[in-house]
Amino acid sequence: MKYGASYQDSINSAQGTIFGEATGTVLPEPEIPKSEEWGSIYKLNREKEVVGIFISGHPLDDFRVEIDSFCSGNIAMLNDMQQHKGKDLLIAATITEAEHRFTKNGDPFGTLILEDYTDSYKLFLWRE
Repeated sequence: MKYGASYQDSINSAQGTIFGEATGTVLPEPEIPKSEEWGSIYKLNREKEVVGIFISGHPLDDFRVEIDSFCSGNIAMLNDMQQHKGKDLLIAATITEAEHRFTKNGDPFGTLILEDYTDSYKLFLWRE
């Protein structure tokens, strides 16, 4: 912060001596500390938090081989359940939101929002 303020002051003042020298003290440029690169899931979560969407990838990208090998459906199929009634579906998705709530009678229930590459689906979980 001090370096940035000092740099802006030196640009804005543009003062010098009669001999052409700059006045004031110059702070040394700060060193950027070395750190490990963020993991893909952490980076994507921060990206979605700031921007609202995934730009550089998707959380399921790390599991693409498993999804292609073992999954038989996607979230879009849940939005049209009548067409897929009686079928066994194995779906890979991320849970983007979870809530614990209570009905008017005081019975607990929950909601989950599931997302994959194609769509999202709000799932209600009741006590039964």
